[in-house]
Amino acid sequence: RSCPVEAEQLARIVADCGDAIEQEVREKNAQDPKL
Repeated sequence: RSCPVEAEQLARIVADCGDAIEQEVREKNAQDPKL
């Protein structure tokens, strides 16, 4: 089954949350420089 609607919703969520996710990743990298 293809789920284009779900794919579009996921893309929208990623676009909306991208900045927050980037911030989280930066904070985690700052805590653990190995990453």
